[in-house]
Amino acid sequence: EDGSLRVKQDMEIHRLLLGAGEAVTHHPARARVWVQVIRGTLDVAGARLFEGDGLAVVDAGDLPLVAHEGDVEALVFDLG
Repeated sequence: EDGSLRVKQDMEIHRLLLGAGEAVTHHPARARVWVQVIRGTLDVAGARLFEGDGLAVVDAGDLPLVAHEGDVEALVFDLG
């Protein structure tokens, strides 16, 4: 789309912003997902991630994302 970053790979990048205690379910568009936490503490399908942590998920289904502690900012990559 206009103004978008061009990456030469089949992928989508989503920016996640959640307030403390908020939750959302990510419905991946592709089979692999990478979650990178920028700030806060995020629970991803039962795994607890802290600031700077990343998590790879293969054969991803719906992923529950819960801001565990404080506000959370993360990037969610749907990878082809």
